[in-house]
Amino acid sequence: MSASGVYILVILAMSCCAAPNPEKDHCEKPEQIKGAQLQGEWHDKTYPPGKVANFVFLPEYTQDGPIKMACIEGTWWHIAKGQCKEILCSPYDPVVKGKLVVTKTQYKIGDEIDVQCEEGYMLQIEPNKRRECTANGWSPSTRCVSTKCDRPDIKHGFINRDYYYPKEVGRYLDYYCDINYQPREWTRIYCTNAGWKPEPKCSRECSYRDAYFENAQFKDLKSVYVEGDKVQFTCMGNYQTPDGINYGERTCLPNGKFTPAKCSVTCMAPQLQNGKFNQIKNEYEIGEFLQYECNKGYMTEKRHLSGKSQCRDGRWSEAPHCIPITCEYNRQSFNNGDIIKYRCPNGQKPRSDIGQCYYYGWGPPLVCQEQSSV
Repeated sequence: MSASGVYILVILAMSCCAAPNPEKDHCEKPEQIKGAQLQGEWHDKTYPPGKVANFVFLPEYTQDGPIKMACIEGTWWHIAKGQCKEILCSPYDPVVKGKLVVTKTQYKIGDEIDVQCEEGYMLQIEPNKRRECTANGWSPSTRCVSTKCDRPDIKHGFINRDYYYPKEVGRYLDYYCDINYQPREWTRIYCTNAGWKPEPKCSRECSYRDAYFENAQFKDLKSVYVEGDKVQFTCMGNYQTPDGINYGERTCLPNGKFTPAKCSVTCMAPQLQNGKFNQIKNEYEIGEFLQYECNKGYMTEKRHLSGKSQCRDGRWSEAPHCIPITCEYNRQSFNNGDIIKYRCPNGQKPRSDIGQCYYYGWGPPLVCQEQSSV
């Protein structure tokens, strides 16, 4: 054998006997993707096959599908290849009654720009503040509004000297409200860069008399309320609102009425054995009736098959109760349906020889009559 042949055999022997490298199919930490960052902890030097890397988008970028990579045979492969798009604000967006003062071609998140409104107009929101590029566009709004004031629309009101519009900033108007509306006096408003101030409005009145209702006391009543005003009340004694508390409030509404309120005493639904209620609910108000029927073989304490009870000041006029049907005869007690043989004193005989026990008593009832002499 030649020397070269021996050398090849030695190399082959070394290759077949070399220990396998377990890190061969592992992956190093994935490279950073522009506009996104790795999700989770990535402190190891290498990662095993099958490891999945998820990327989350940075705030200044928009997401167009997810980005996921998997470690396969020592290489990161995309299994979801979304796109990161940088958020930009257009310097050519239209501005109502104005324009953007452009100083560059691209504006990224956080960049600022000035707005120039036409003569007689100004920025509607924070006029002295520059506009900033955000994920939702320019903020605050770039809308320009007139620095003059148009005729105010005052429903249920009358404007003094109602002509020559629009009014310049600094001018004023006086207005007066119709009957049943407030304010019922001349009120002055001024034209400002933000419109008419204070805001003109005629509010519907509510009379304190309409706030009253039974079983309630009121605190600090005033003669006139306007829509939105509230009046507080306390229920008397053991009366409560439908919410189960002894106080509340009523609000004056645009229709001149107060929100509904009530103070009452209720009766809780009672328990009933050996019977059923015709209609049951959790609470009953004063004056309401609760009707019930007894099961077969049972009767009310007044020897009826059904009964009713009325809610009075938080208590039932009588407790619904069903008891077994029994009848008494000669100091003995008999059950529903039992039959007995009647007996009468000497010289008399019963009109009917037998009687049966019913809810109303014995039937037919025992009637003794004189025996006829022969």
